[in-house]
Amino acid sequence: MIRWPTILLLFVIASAGWVWAEETAKTAGQKPEVRADLITNDQFIDALRIKGPAGEYPKAKLQALPNTETPQAQVTINILFKSGSTELADDFSVRQVQEAGQALSSDALAGYYFEIAGHTDNVGSEEKNLRLSQERAEAIKQFFINYYGISPERLFARGYGESIPMATNDTDENRAKNRRVVFIRIDKPEMMIKEIEKKME
Repeated sequence: MIRWPTILLLFVIASAGWVWAEETAKTAGQKPEVRADLITNDQFIDALRIKGPAGEYPKAKLQALPNTETPQAQVTINILFKSGSTELADDFSVRQVQEAGQALSSDALAGYYFEIAGHTDNVGSEEKNLRLSQERAEAIKQFFINYYGISPERLFARGYGESIPMATNDTDENRAKNRRVVFIRIDKPEMMIKEIEKKME
């Protein structure tokens, strides 16, 4: 004679098996989860095609320059690099840079020039941060040239180090906001070239 505790145990084991099989089937058909703060290539295009950032995108990610007659169209992304390196630190950062590359290489933005501006927090010396931000901006520019076929003449890499923080550097969260890359549409590239040449003299 089978006792009730035995029957109950068998039922629990069978139920667990059904749940596991169902979850496995769901997982097999699912796409990788996309973070809500990812800015897609379509959102990049919308923000960089117009005079100033607008739309339903995360406000923390889109930044307009204040006190200008015609605000520059720009998009700010917070991506992670390995410490002291130009190598991206996680899959989300890689995906985010890929979305940017798809946008800048699209037909919709083919006629525009862009500054790739690298920014850091204030950890480390100003000189080191300035150099690191320049190297990271250059690395992203080279990535776009190599993998998306964007003409180097359309891209200007510039590092600003810790000189233009978005937030105070008093917490880990705020420092993370300052470690960012900003893509800025340049409407007068000849002026940009002259400015860069002057700084290099």
